[in-house]
Amino acid sequence: MDNPNNNPRVIVLPKSGPIRWLAFLLIFVCLSCSLVVFMLPLALDDSLYLNKSLHLRKVGVIVPGTVTEAEPSDTNDNDPSDVTYYRLTVEYSVDGRTYSVRNQKFIGGYGMGDSINVIYDPNDPSISQVDLFSERWFDPLIELIPF
Repeated sequence: MDNPNNNPRVIVLPKSGPIRWLAFLLIFVCLSCSLVVFMLPLALDDSLYLNKSLHLRKVGVIVPGTVTEAEPSDTNDNDPSDVTYYRLTVEYSVDGRTYSVRNQKFIGGYGMGDSINVIYDPNDPSISQVDLFSERWFDPLIELIPF
């Protein structure tokens, strides 16, 4: 009977032991921790934005604002079907004083001079958000999902 170690067609795999499994576990833990550390600042930013949305939902006052600046997103000039999205700066007035807020995400459908609602804290009118569902709730919630 032939010894499998002498047969060139038989591949003998090394025996796995606890050291190998510990090494795999250590690598898995290190990669997982690296991913968490990398994603943490992004998740914290969205968490703070959602916290602000919740606060404004409780105490906020909605007023009309006017788009005073529309910063276009990077678009492909060679693609005629490419839609341009904008990051808006919206001015609004409270008790005769003018404030401004910049939306968090690039959105379409608005341009300079357009009217858009703003929600602000009556105790501190500088705490505000552009009052769009996607801006205040949908986008921050989606970005918290780690995929």
